[in-house]
Amino acid sequence: MLELTDKEKSCFYKNGSFFNDYEFDFKELGYTITNDTLYQETVTIKESICDSDDLVLGGCIASSCEFEVAEVAGRELAGLEFTARLLVNSGEDVIVPIGKYRVDSAKRVDDKDYRKIVAYDALYDAQIDVSEWYNKVFYVVSQYEELITVGDIDDLWEHGDYYIDNSGSKPPTFKYFLNGAVPEELRDTTYLDTVTGKLYEAQNTSGDEDNKVYRWIGVYQCRRKTQTKYIYATTTLKKLRESLLNYLNIPFVEQDIINDDITISRTIDTNENGELLGTDMLKYICEVNAGFGKMNREGKFEVISLLSPGLYPEETLYPSEELYLEDHYEPIASDENSASYISTSYEEYEVEGITGVIIKGDSDNVGELAGTKDNPYVISGNPLLYGSTAEKLKEIGQKIYEQIKGYIYRPNTTTLDGLPYLETGDYFVLIKENSDDIGSFIFSRTLSGVQALKDTYESKGNKLRVNEDTQTSELMYLQSRTAKIQKSVDGVSIELANLDENTSSRFEQTASKIEAEVKRANNAEGELSGRITVTAGEITQEVTRAKAEEATLSGRINVTAEQITAEVKRAEDEENSIRTALTLKADSAELGYYQTKADMTNYATTTWAENKISSKVSVGDVCSEINQSSEQITLKGNRLVVDSTNFKLDANGNADYRGNISASDAKFYNITGFGGMISIVSGSSFSTATGGYQRDTYGYIKVHSDDGTANCYVESDKLIGDTIETGRINSTTGYLELHGYTKAKMFVFNDEAYGIVLDMNDNRDLHLRPASNEDTDCGSASYKWRNLYCKNGTIQTSDRNEKMNISDMSEQYANAIIDDALPKTYMMLNNESGRTHAGMIAQDLEEQLLKNGMSSKDFAGFIKYQKEDANGVPINEYGYGIRYEEYIAPLIKYAQCLKRDLKQETERNQQLQFQLFGLQGEFMILKQQILGGK
Repeated sequence: MLELTDKEKSCFYKNGSFFNDYEFDFKELGYTITNDTLYQETVTIKESICDSDDLVLGGCIASSCEFEVAEVAGRELAGLEFTARLLVNSGEDVIVPIGKYRVDSAKRVDDKDYRKIVAYDALYDAQIDVSEWYNKVFYVVSQYEELITVGDIDDLWEHGDYYIDNSGSKPPTFKYFLNGAVPEELRDTTYLDTVTGKLYEAQNTSGDEDNKVYRWIGVYQCRRKTQTKYIYATTTLKKLRESLLNYLNIPFVEQDIINDDITISRTIDTNENGELLGTDMLKYICEVNAGFGKMNREGKFEVISLLSPGLYPEETLYPSEELYLEDHYEPIASDENSASYISTSYEEYEVEGITGVIIKGDSDNVGELAGTKDNPYVISGNPLLYGSTAEKLKEIGQKIYEQIKGYIYRPNTTTLDGLPYLETGDYFVLIKENSDDIGSFIFSRTLSGVQALKDTYESKGNKLRVNEDTQTSELMYLQSRTAKIQKSVDGVSIELANLDENTSSRFEQTASKIEAEVKRANNAEGELSGRITVTAGEITQEVTRAKAEEATLSGRINVTAEQITAEVKRAEDEENSIRTALTLKADSAELGYYQTKADMTNYATTTWAENKISSKVSVGDVCSEINQSSEQITLKGNRLVVDSTNFKLDANGNADYRGNISASDAKFYNITGFGGMISIVSGSSFSTATGGYQRDTYGYIKVHSDDGTANCYVESDKLIGDTIETGRINSTTGYLELHGYTKAKMFVFNDEAYGIVLDMNDNRDLHLRPASNEDTDCGSASYKWRNLYCKNGTIQTSDRNEKMNISDMSEQYANAIIDDALPKTYMMLNNESGRTHAGMIAQDLEEQLLKNGMSSKDFAGFIKYQKEDANGVPINEYGYGIRYEEYIAPLIKYAQCLKRDLKQETERNQQLQFQLFGLQGEFMILKQQILGGK
């Protein structure tokens, strides 16, 4: 508040009859604008120290002055400074300084003979990049080289054009074989001796490609990588403020403020990033001093603090001057002998007093508390405090708390007769006739008019602080490390980067999504990135590696309420890619391989669903399927080939069958060299397309002709299978058709409990099933099916009612199954297709289980069986197999643990990085003290 006497203040009350005159003095031109040339009531002065929804320290908001003026033709006012004053009765009663401004624009108004002047105070021009000033204040005192200790082996050693495949503290000749030979799996690789820095390569020294002899040959002398570290000068907060104002050419008031003596270190790297604005730096400085920066009426920068009068009396006690500390506030009433208001709107609540200050050295740590947490003021993202010790933050926060703890006010917007002697930051009390008095600070004000001066005051605030970060954008850089924090009502984005190590991480949070990403890039491995995205509907994890000389590799896990999808992909370009994917739903699971080329898409999938297993392979337009349910198995494809000891079927449909056929009805197109027995149930028939009969020397069967003129002859004691109504060989399809009622059986030992049944239910659904539940195998130890084609995948019993000893899988169990697994590629013996397979080796799995103290009892995925001879009798030989579906549950558990570990590791890395920054800051301070001591 300007220091005016009560008499001078009364010039602006209702009972005054005074003449106001503005003066805008342009000293450079020797020219003054007065009421004579001002256009009507067009003068508007706007000031603010806080325009946020809650009280926010810092201020440094430029004030503006606008007016319209005539008779300025021929005068260039843009860019010129002027001093504004308000004179009452030509200055005889009072002269009120308004401020100093610089004209930003002076545009003609609608081609008329007057112009609109828009001007701002010096803070408007402070919105420039001050990186040069910052670098001069925090200059380099000394520098040194430091070994890089974090990263892969390629990140730690300079290795020329070579890659480092293996490393150790001994030469490779001692680590592997004393005679210098190279293990087969290490041929054509490199090895770094980390003691001497010598890089060896396993090379063929024989010169004979047929009889290769590999030895370790020294090829390069590596050196440890270092990074340059700098020690910078420090300064105090007061010196920093005055140095910046001098750089900006802004006059200032000499002040000693609460935290002016704290030491400020360099925390911002201006070399690698964008602008560092002068107004932002001034806000940071003022915030640490619990004040608001502004240009005062004399045109000088000043840091002000709010003064609250606390309690005030009832209207009936006004205007006793003894009850009001008028230096602290202005009483405003509705009578003509005082400052009076026109209208007001206000909240029903008062903003409660601040109970404490939480001050953070980093934007995402918990910070240090002075006072209590009931209604705290949070200082976050101020780079001047970045890396400060807890003790330092505590001391700064305590001083700030002592300054701002008494701020109580009622949010309002009040319009009143103009009081130009009041300033932003002043406190006023609006005394109303109903005794509902309003006490508030002036955070923003608009003074308009000339003779009819009118003021509008505004202050915002919540009853309890929301404590959103005050800056909408924070940039923090430390040497070659950067931290960018973007904050708005829509979300928060945090980016951390280490330029020396080519690593970066990003965290983004909005109302609908949380996303975290970590990247690392170097020449050896290309660019690696890991990303986690969380929304209300899904969680996605993705790891990608992109390298110039190879395809882009990526692994991805996507989790929604409906399904879990795991995918691994290799993409050479947009049109050529290979991927495998596992999709799990509540009622199904699918494992697929997909290959996309420029002109064709190939895939192979297996799907498990309720009562169904389906396998499908497609190459272009050619497709084959195997569909299996509890009722039936369906094979579809261009060709069906069966190759076994007693039954063979080639791609053209020719079959060689050595065994017994039992069916209700049968029809064959052609039968040759039949060495087994066909038995027809009594009353059934058997037909061929050409007619004729089968030899019935032993009374087995006679065949009628295709026109049905002869019936099938059956011996009563040679019956096999169920009743056959009719039988014939279809002349069109060539199929043997045995037409039964509802069921056909094949069984052994003349016992219907041991066999296979093809039956039909009331819905005419066909089922191929064993004659007894859980009593028949498909294939045997020595006689296996070559391929199984299904439309749907196999369905295994998973009913809780049919299981026992149920428990949650442990992380140790999943690790034992997955960590030591040894995936292989291979070809099968008697490999007719010439194709490469991918999978596991059962003997490796057996060793893995023994290594982890387990056996086949602990993991049903491992199968070791006794082989059989041609008659099915066990022999003293063993075969091995693997149930791959037993890996699904450990893989799910493993993925869940990976997700949890990744989250914990990300949080731990961020905490360690912030601790590292703090230690570096303390080290630089200690180093400076040591150097200063010398």
